[in-house]
Amino acid sequence: MKEANLLDGRLVAQQIHRETMEIVQKLRQRGVQPSVVL
Repeated sequence: MKEANLLDGRLVAQQIHRETMEIVQKLRQRGVQPSVVL
């Protein structure tokens, strides 16, 4: 069961990463340099 949860977590993380990279690419195309502010 733990292994299945780990795989699900990885899939979720990969999907979030893909979506984030798409957003970043669109911003860069518009001349915006995204950054992380803490």
